[in-house]
Amino acid sequence: MVNEMNPTFLRNFIYRAKTSVRNGLGKGYKLPSGEIKLIFQLGNLKYVNICCGKNKFSGREIVFYDGKPIWSLIYYGGIVSKELNLSKLYSFLKLSISQSFDERYFLKQSSFANKQFSYKDHNNGDIENFEGKEVVSSHGEVVYFVDYAGGLIN
Repeated sequence: MVNEMNPTFLRNFIYRAKTSVRNGLGKGYKLPSGEIKLIFQLGNLKYVNICCGKNKFSGREIVFYDGKPIWSLIYYGGIVSKELNLSKLYSFLKLSISQSFDERYFLKQSSFANKQFSYKDHNNGDIENFEGKEVVSSHGEVVYFVDYAGGLIN
């Protein structure tokens, strides 16, 4: 059960699930409420991400083991600046997350920058209990953020 599950194994599964749904390898559904539900399953572990919103958004990620929830993450964030080229921001976000989001950096400090934007992910804790914030700045001004927190649940 969860107390017996190796935290490294759980962390690697979550990383794989997040990467898979981000790359379109999981199942995706639009719920009647308008929320998007993304699912990745491997054996008796299942990752579910339910989110809503666009420029301001919120969501939750849950990992189930044998049908029971064992881990969760909640998040809220969005665009802060109205004077922004959104396509450039989203292209940068996709690039920065792909550059900084790998197994070495999942739930660890990371950063990435180009000439227009800088991305930073600051967090505290570990897979069992954590909180953090992703921020994108342009010329010293915050233009995008995501606050998140989570950990093991029983």
